[in-house]
Amino acid sequence: TVGLLLLFTSTIGLAQETKILFGECSVEHQATIDAWYAVGIGSLNDCPFTATLNEISEQSVSIYPNPTSNSISIELPVITDNPIRIVDLSGNLIREFETNQIFFQTDLSGLANGVYLVNFNTNGNRIVKRIIVQK
Repeated sequence: TVGLLLLFTSTIGLAQETKILFGECSVEHQATIDAWYAVGIGSLNDCPFTATLNEISEQSVSIYPNPTSNSISIELPVITDNPIRIVDLSGNLIREFETNQIFFQTDLSGLANGVYLVNFNTNGNRIVKRIIVQK
């Protein structure tokens, strides 16, 4: 019973890890769920769609809280190899950083009140999100 419980916990963990690494309903996430189902563990995936890199849009990127006074959390559907840039409305680069995670936080406490743009490129798609710093 303990072995079966550990296997079930590992199954959930692996499915969650692929969701975190590749995005919910990505090909990898669905394949992991379905592979466990094929060996008699869990159920088939119930994703209504398959997310691919070509389908990444501004709506699939979450930035919060917005407005912010100190920091923001950023959630991406997939890991990007390109730097993430924060620019002001004149296009001046304020901050540039890289990450190998789909969820991370960045400190904005040094920025003046105003509107900024967070942008990055992935798979030929340019994603731009507006943030407001308000202290």
